[in-house]
Amino acid sequence: TDAGESPQGRCYRQGVFPAEAYYGAWYYIPKSATNTGNWNLFHFQGGNADKTSQLYLWDVSLVNGPTGELNLRVYDDLQNKSGTAAPPVPIARWFQIVFFWKRAKDTSGQVSLYQDGTQVVDLTNLITDDSDWGQWYVGNLASALQPAESTVYVDDVTISATP
Repeated sequence: TDAGESPQGRCYRQGVFPAEAYYGAWYYIPKSATNTGNWNLFHFQGGNADKTSQLYLWDVSLVNGPTGELNLRVYDDLQNKSGTAAPPVPIARWFQIVFFWKRAKDTSGQVSLYQDGTQVVDLTNLITDDSDWGQWYVGNLASALQPAESTVYVDDVTISATP
């Protein structure tokens, strides 16, 4: 990677997204790591189709808890806020992440995070997307891990009307 870029392995979908939908994927993390930067699994970006204007919207990332475990955390990039961390993710076992996104340019929006079918974050009455076009990145982007190499497996990526 170029200087200043984070090593990553991600795929993405771009275009006009549904007014509300569930975005999901199964993850497998073989070994834990210490994260002192950004360890991103989902990234939502808005803007316009010609990419002359792009905004970071939402992220689901991994953070280390007080005893070193890895927890999912939702970041609201529009408001520059991070939500409460979810319970620890399992290591060396598949787990599912589902992000519900009700897109809204006014305060009628909602986002929720589900971990293995249990809702762990629910944010309501907020602006969730002030654009009409966007990108959803799924995979592994990490900027400062110890050990530096990480392997993350991703399977069954979905966008659906139900969780």
